[in-house]
Amino acid sequence: MTDLPPDTVPHSHEAERGLLSCCMQNPQELIPRARTRLAPDAFHHPAHATIWDWLLRLLDANKPIDLATLTNAIREAGNSTLENIGGPGELSDIYIYLPVTDHFDHYLTIILERVTLRRLIEASKGIISKAMRYGQDTVEANAADLVAAAESEVFALLQQTVQATGGTAAIPSHTGVIDWVEHMQRVIDNRGKIMGLRTGIHELDMTMHGLDDSEGEILVLAGRPAMGKTALGVTLIHNICIGDAVPGLMFSAEMSANQVYTRLVLGGAGIDTAKATTGMFSHHDQEAMRRHVPLVQKATLLINASSQITTADLRAQVQMAKRQHGIRWIMVDHLHLIKPVSAQAQKDERMKLVEVMETLQFIKKEHKVIVFLLVQMSRESDRNAGKPPVLADLSGSAAIEQYADHVVFIHRDDEYVKWHRLSEDAQNAWSNQIAPRRDRSPQCWSSGEKYRDDEGGWAREDYEEKAMFYVRKNRRGPTPELQVRYQKTLTRFSSRMPTLTSNNPLDHQMGSYTVPKKKATNDKAPRSMRGAQLESPFDDDDT
Repeated sequence: MTDLPPDTVPHSHEAERGLLSCCMQNPQELIPRARTRLAPDAFHHPAHATIWDWLLRLLDANKPIDLATLTNAIREAGNSTLENIGGPGELSDIYIYLPVTDHFDHYLTIILERVTLRRLIEASKGIISKAMRYGQDTVEANAADLVAAAESEVFALLQQTVQATGGTAAIPSHTGVIDWVEHMQRVIDNRGKIMGLRTGIHELDMTMHGLDDSEGEILVLAGRPAMGKTALGVTLIHNICIGDAVPGLMFSAEMSANQVYTRLVLGGAGIDTAKATTGMFSHHDQEAMRRHVPLVQKATLLINASSQITTADLRAQVQMAKRQHGIRWIMVDHLHLIKPVSAQAQKDERMKLVEVMETLQFIKKEHKVIVFLLVQMSRESDRNAGKPPVLADLSGSAAIEQYADHVVFIHRDDEYVKWHRLSEDAQNAWSNQIAPRRDRSPQCWSSGEKYRDDEGGWAREDYEEKAMFYVRKNRRGPTPELQVRYQKTLTRFSSRMPTLTSNNPLDHQMGSYTVPKKKATNDKAPRSMRGAQLESPFDDDDT
């Protein structure tokens, strides 16, 4: 490309061989991906450029691509082409150069950087040559014109580089607003409907108006131990993958695949998941299992239950699942169990979280999928146990906040303040609030058969099933405190709302309730009992 000694211009012999090796091992997927970003001059080594050209020829001719067919095609072309690239031995060496193709994107980036530098050198040489000849040409240009021409040439190179490296150029308003109008028209046409991926929990769907899998989003589900993070994750999988038949991939570094299926099948069929350990299934339970197993089996659900999942595994497996199964979401359980691949991140916990979040951000934008990310809260948050969690309680909150589109905390009052520790006023207020809702929509509430009236009755059972979703970040605006239902025996979350749209206030999201403020000795309720709109009836002291 230049008249400088070939070995002095920027290039990477190893990256070129690595990329060709990847393409020879997985030609149908990787050659088209590289082709969209590599120009004919991208390969510095002539033999590598020749091999790349022949890979494209075979692909365009719809011929099978492997070591044998590539070698035979080049040999039949004659003109000593095969000998010029080093013979069959060189092709074989390149094919076995790499055992796996996981770092294909890394090699591609290196090649694109080097070719950009070579082009910059070439452009700079031309600019210097024109400046040196100034005043000697028949038609003279003034110095300002030379500078303007140089700027245009470098700017054109910048545009080529941005496009080749996958960047997105700025879009002028006269074209960008057309896309916005089309988007608004879709919103108007679907008013009152959830656009995007539905979680199946009405409170979340109304707050976020569905999850945008056309662009990709990261939804963080956080909580302290035993709050039900994995239970919520499995609930969402059941609703999305089995209920709505949306394909997806789960990375379960914490639970085995059998444990996940136990919750999916038993919880979805309404069977106490503890029976998976005791085996004490009734005839009714077994019938329910037989009906539910085919539903789970029919779903396009992929589960990786390895305990050694790395960021490289995330990239490679999501890419494969997207191509082969058309997945629209992934779930990672959980963030702190994913292992980094860079040496620096392996030594530094903060850098580890940054690497994992950057990987998930890349996956979200590159493959247009929803990322459900389960996150453990930091140990520091235990000092405020019983209080509503905040973003600062996240372990590695800075990196998570930066990349997350939505952050939802899970909190259950019953884990911190039992029914008998509530004041009588608080118990009555809770009973009075939920009684009309229970009468109207009994399917959203407990059976009321667990406790006698003198033990708290249905009010106590509903209190023990109460769970709060604290929405602390939402790119679509509202950050409410949502009350939902958690059935511990089924390890399953569900909505307190019978329907998404209703004119009856008793069908709306759970509000707050109030009674006269009263100081009660040793009768303290958690702050998470409070509503967002009305004054709390409970003690302000810490639990």
